[in-house]
Amino acid sequence: MMTKVSIIIPVYNAQNTIIKALTSVKEQSFPHYEIIIVNDGSSDSTDEKILSFIETNAELNIIYIKQENRGVASARNVGLLRATGEYIAFLDADDVWLFEKLDTQVKLLDSHQDIFLCGTMFDGFNANIKRLLPTGIANIYVVTFNNQLVKNYFQPSTVLFRRCVLQSCGYFIEGMTHAEEGLFFYKIVDKYKCVLLNKNLLVYGEG
Repeated sequence: MMTKVSIIIPVYNAQNTIIKALTSVKEQSFPHYEIIIVNDGSSDSTDEKILSFIETNAELNIIYIKQENRGVASARNVGLLRATGEYIAFLDADDVWLFEKLDTQVKLLDSHQDIFLCGTMFDGFNANIKRLLPTGIANIYVVTFNNQLVKNYFQPSTVLFRRCVLQSCGYFIEGMTHAEEGLFFYKIVDKYKCVLLNKNLLVYGEG
């Protein structure tokens, strides 16, 4: 079966959290994915932890890339260039997905071809959904460009989006030290219908 979702995990000095993140992917109820791990020049035992996980989970489709430290934007771009899935998901190395995260979002995008990106709520995220336009689908709200200018509704580890948007929106701008993900999502929201699912599907930064 063709890869449905490419999961891109940028990693830097995450020896204490990377196994929890990877385990949350392994435990997803949706099975059709590839995992692309980009180690961005870690100097701790992150590499050893990842290699051990790969060795003990040989059934998973894992691509492991190591590079010199160039920042999270570069690491995500390297992953995007290797991705083969119809959909893209990001997972930061200190975040954890709930088991139904991918399944919920894939079903939404599969059944609504006009939606190109879906984010979700997460613990500690205070989003005023009253400012957003209901879609007519339960718990799903449209995030417009103007909404996104006021507040970033898309934490990277919550999103699932169609890989085809990269053709017109491009990639992360490397060298930025702040808000590179905000700019990336601005470009997508400006061109495509993007939505927020009013449901917590992520444990952010170890809670």
